[in-house]
Amino acid sequence: MMIACAPWQMAFFMIGLPGLLVAIWFFFIQEPERRLTTVEDNSLKGNNVGGALGYIFKHWGTYLGFVSIVCVMTIIAYSQGFLASTFKRVWGWETEYYAIVNATALLIIGPANILLWGYLSDRWTQAGMRDAPFRIMAAGLLIMVPTGVIAMFMPTGWTAYAVLCVNTVGIGMVSGVGVTALLLITPAQIRGQVVALYYMAISMAGLWLGFPTVGVLSSRVFGEDNLNLAVAAVPVMYGIIPILLLPVIYRLYVAQMNRMSGDASPESTAT
Repeated sequence: MMIACAPWQMAFFMIGLPGLLVAIWFFFIQEPERRLTTVEDNSLKGNNVGGALGYIFKHWGTYLGFVSIVCVMTIIAYSQGFLASTFKRVWGWETEYYAIVNATALLIIGPANILLWGYLSDRWTQAGMRDAPFRIMAAGLLIMVPTGVIAMFMPTGWTAYAVLCVNTVGIGMVSGVGVTALLLITPAQIRGQVVALYYMAISMAGLWLGFPTVGVLSSRVFGEDNLNLAVAAVPVMYGIIPILLLPVIYRLYVAQMNRMSGDASPESTAT
């Protein structure tokens, strides 16, 4: 007996099936042997969530500053769930038209964006710029915050979407190398736990702050007809402090990275 599916249900099946195939593939991947290569690694006791949390609290300034950059990315990305409604109210785009344009652009920009910055991160790291992943993240922050604001004040839908394409590049820069940058400051024993906590933190930030902030600002501050102002306010509200503190965050990050590599000199990172 065949089970009938609604079109929206079939879309979920089509999107989810590749993930199941990848999951099966992971069963046949052998995990490489973990090696303790730094003094920091050897001094760490415990490789559970408690040990990971203890290490994070010990270096709270470094991790808080680092994660704040990625949280800004998820907050902006989640807030853009209102873009279909924004384009309809402000520039007159029908939802179906926006969906087609957006899907086409994301299919073109998304994979190329992630692959490009991952490739450049590896190349620059091999060339001696050990902090290359963080530098890419910082550049992404400086791109995605202003473009997230500017796009909402463009005169036409197409100019707004063109700026949003640049915004997508900035978002991809942060998301594409975030874990790579995180692993450079995290001992081998607790990397799995720290990465799990990292994804939990940035996902909760996006869900709890991205959508609700736009909704509250639209309903109670700017008005329903000015949804673009609510979307534009999100990058400013959450991005301005990490941008202002970026030099401090960078210094803390480099210091921790040097501790992990056993190099105490602040000049050890290529400039």
